[in-house]
Amino acid sequence: MTPYLRLTTGHRRRLILQTPISFYRHPDSGQRIVVVATHHYAEPAYYRGLLHDIDCYQQDGYVVHYENAQYQTPGDEPTQAEQAVLDDLNALRDLESVRMAPLGWVRQPSLLHHPTWQRKDLTDLDVIRQAGTDAMAHYLATRRALFDWPDQQVWRLSRVYAFFSLSTRLIVSSAAKNTVPRPHRDPRMRAVAQVLTDTRTALALDAAVTTTDDTVMIWGAAHLPGIHTELTAAGHHLDGDPQWRAVGYLPSIAASALRYLLRQPPAMHPRYHHATPAAPLGTAPAK
Repeated sequence: MTPYLRLTTGHRRRLILQTPISFYRHPDSGQRIVVVATHHYAEPAYYRGLLHDIDCYQQDGYVVHYENAQYQTPGDEPTQAEQAVLDDLNALRDLESVRMAPLGWVRQPSLLHHPTWQRKDLTDLDVIRQAGTDAMAHYLATRRALFDWPDQQVWRLSRVYAFFSLSTRLIVSSAAKNTVPRPHRDPRMRAVAQVLTDTRTALALDAAVTTTDDTVMIWGAAHLPGIHTELTAAGHHLDGDPQWRAVGYLPSIAASALRYLLRQPPAMHPRYHHATPAAPLGTAPAK
């Protein structure tokens, strides 16, 4: 199976984070499925490049399915407790975006969307109800603790970037070995992970394999192992080598950790894509 993330070495031996585009074909129906694995924060040019790729597949007759739980249906009537969790979730997204902005990285939904794409996902309220309000509130509080501090303590951002780079390298190492992550010890965290990853992946796959339309699936990279397993179980075969797209440079662990210990904010982060413009729309990606 294709690893769902990888690191390569770029200018001045900086580490470049990459995500794959994987290709599947069903030998009987002939259905083609393109799985665009994404990173939820990245340089804007990464998303513009993916938009270009997806536009080319649409011009070739593919339908596009995408994830987006940040959606509210007209009939949604959250309880007071559910609305409080929804508010906390949106506040966390805003806070994460603020913390990632000094890297020059933006959040996926701000750029990677199109009105002709079909949303195949739960809503935030669905997730809260299936995982449980208490479990989701605990999950959000745990994540917020990583990003929340007084505005004047900007040096804490250096710790976030060191932790982000270290955890990403560990994830990439596990992905390369096809290592199955250990379930979380806390049952509340396990409940949330079950819904965020397994339940939503199953929903996406059901939408893709119950049609013979050629389909592009746009999902976060962590969903790729489950997507691959279920697509192959349904008879789809990998069809050629993956294409890799650069998210951006990872911050240096050592430099970020040192600046944190010295109570200094992060250094200026280099851009990977500053001299790598996206191809014009309508230019087919190489395959």
